[in-house]
Amino acid sequence: MMMSRAWTCSDVGSFAWRTCTSRWPTILDGLRQDVPEFDLPLGALRDEIAGGTVQPLADDVVEAPRWSAVLPFVGQAWTSLPWYLAESFLYARIRAAVCFAQTHADPFLPTKMREERALPALAEDHPAVDVVAAGLWRSLWGNRADLSLPSAMMHTGSDAADLVADERPAALALLATAQVVGILLDNAGVELACDLSLTRLLLRRRKRVILFCKDVPFFVSDATVADVVRTAALLDLECPPELEIVDDAFFTGPGFLATTEIPAPLARRLGGCDVVIAKGDCNYRRLVGDIPPSSDAFADVVTFPAPLIALRTLKAEVLVGGDPARIAQARARDEDWLVSGRCGLVQVAPLGR
Repeated sequence: MMMSRAWTCSDVGSFAWRTCTSRWPTILDGLRQDVPEFDLPLGALRDEIAGGTVQPLADDVVEAPRWSAVLPFVGQAWTSLPWYLAESFLYARIRAAVCFAQTHADPFLPTKMREERALPALAEDHPAVDVVAAGLWRSLWGNRADLSLPSAMMHTGSDAADLVADERPAALALLATAQVVGILLDNAGVELACDLSLTRLLLRRRKRVILFCKDVPFFVSDATVADVVRTAALLDLECPPELEIVDDAFFTGPGFLATTEIPAPLARRLGGCDVVIAKGDCNYRRLVGDIPPSSDAFADVVTFPAPLIALRTLKAEVLVGGDPARIAQARARDEDWLVSGRCGLVQVAPLGR
């Protein structure tokens, strides 16, 4: 159940509003430098967001039918849109501007590859260490590496004091008994390398792992199948039969990750996992309905087909539950604690509903 209305880009002063009015034009400016052959349509999209009105996808764009939710906002300012709908639609418009359906060329690949050149060597953990716990920890903080919000990468280290919710014991208990583990991937590059390191550890424990990734370029650095294959090769990670890589158009669409909105075939596939790890802000926002901070328990808000572990560093003003004492400490350390990427969380919804 959704406990509050979702953020809209018209909430002046909010991170959603700043994203729409500042971050998106900046992202488009950077993209125009990387794919200068599409400077004209990308520049027009930038101007539309900055001072124009929402325009629909052309009827001949393959994915146009799934964006019917945008149609009531056509002719209005972009700030009139709900935040997640606006953000996901932005990337549909970017794909149309760069003719992705025709070329299948990822316009963000130059940005992703610049980060991949600096991929850290992921050493094996010491045998005395709980390696799954260490892999989960590394995967959590790898989420700071977000090319759509580079400032989050300024934070380094992995201090447990920076967790606003720490349900690691429950998460590790789920992983210990699971035979099939799903991972909803977030960013390519450093974060994906950390996620693949965790994947390797799970495979060595004879678990089956399903990596759910994006079917098309999305949110600048979100991982596609091509990103997973390329990064696995860089890390010398073989893809045994126990590792499955799945993409689905729902992950790049406007719907939330609630049981009632996930298409039935995908819901069944997710429900076949003993536990699903959801990485990052975008997945978290979709799990809880993109709402402002709420004291409601995470497990009470989420309606998902399988037991769930959320791993995330905070880069949006969205938080359900959390430890009040830890939140107070985070606020005292960092006035931008909800969006800076310094703080993180591990939350569990143990029963699929």
